[in-house]
Amino acid sequence: YIPLKILLLQNLSFVSQHFDEVNLWLNSKEFKDKYERENHPYPPLLNPEKVNDKNYALSYEKIPAKLAWELNLPLPKNYKFAFFIYGSSAHEAMMDFFQASFNLIFHPITDGLNEINPQDFYSTEFKDVAAFTRWYWIYKKFDEKGVYLSADLPFIILVRDPIGRIKHRANHGGIKRGKSHNTSFHLNDNIDEVLDRKRFYQQSPYPTLGAIPSLIKQSQLVNFSYTSTAKICNKEVYYIDASEVNPDKVMDSMRKYAKFFGKDLDEERLKGLEEFLKQKKMTELRYIIPLTLKIRSLNLEICLKGRKGNLKDYAKELVDKDLENLKVFDIIALAMSEEDFKALKEDEKLFNETKIYLNETKIYLNEFVKKLDNLRQKYVETYVKKKMY
Repeated sequence: YIPLKILLLQNLSFVSQHFDEVNLWLNSKEFKDKYERENHPYPPLLNPEKVNDKNYALSYEKIPAKLAWELNLPLPKNYKFAFFIYGSSAHEAMMDFFQASFNLIFHPITDGLNEINPQDFYSTEFKDVAAFTRWYWIYKKFDEKGVYLSADLPFIILVRDPIGRIKHRANHGGIKRGKSHNTSFHLNDNIDEVLDRKRFYQQSPYPTLGAIPSLIKQSQLVNFSYTSTAKICNKEVYYIDASEVNPDKVMDSMRKYAKFFGKDLDEERLKGLEEFLKQKKMTELRYIIPLTLKIRSLNLEICLKGRKGNLKDYAKELVDKDLENLKVFDIIALAMSEEDFKALKEDEKLFNETKIYLNETKIYLNEFVKKLDNLRQKYVETYVKKKMY
């Protein structure tokens, strides 16, 4: 049993110190049936049942997380599911929605480089879901050790059609190189310079098909590994499609998944979240907003309508009526506290200056959205077929 021999050689010091415990476990029927007979690639050096017992001398609470990882100890039994999250699959919105709607607790156990963090992996605080993240931009094969060590949990795999994911990534963009992450600006600042914050592939101001080859290469490492992940699981495997948080489905999806996760769902609470849940989160304006307009001592937040918090949207009061039919008007809020808006309204000159400035802001943002010629599904699909076949 080669994996066991390698493990023993790598942990000789631990084995010599705890020989009786290790020997008892490695000679048990459970170990031989579940690990040795199956030629399991990551056999644990200690009995998984015992290490979950707080009273055990070598429990998760009493040994370093790094050592637990080196000993191939499985994920602690304080999770209900292992959730495999793939980038560009509405994962941020989905996690936000589950948490907001029925308090589902996620615990990320991978870092920004898709590596397992032992401290997170072996956390003994109760969480509903252990989240494995597989971000789109990392050119690397994934270490499946963490998947094998989680195999006794039901798996949930987040899926999305691959062309849709490539389209999404090509339109994703990021903050303009050299642009400050400071999101505050002032009345009469040059609005073109303030709002020129977003760039795409190779700093292009708009999406470009030049991004597609690298995205296809990455997709070969990320997009199509559902089956290889699912086959490792010893329990049930469930799939959640990214489209289930689309505006036309999201309310029913929250009810469905509250029941699935065994959570209570308050219909009044859900109704109160409807605007937040139905608003598209990855808008054309990501990396441009949110912004804070400083009007002397007053603050005005330019943000998504569903992200205004306890502030009130005063867009209708602050923008000319002939601009209300702009597409961008349906996306963003001009949000202020009631106290700040009252103070602004009482200063007629300042109010009018602010209104003129915000009209220019709305026009700029609307033109940006119109010019942002998003790559359509068929366009990307044609490109992929042409290059691959």
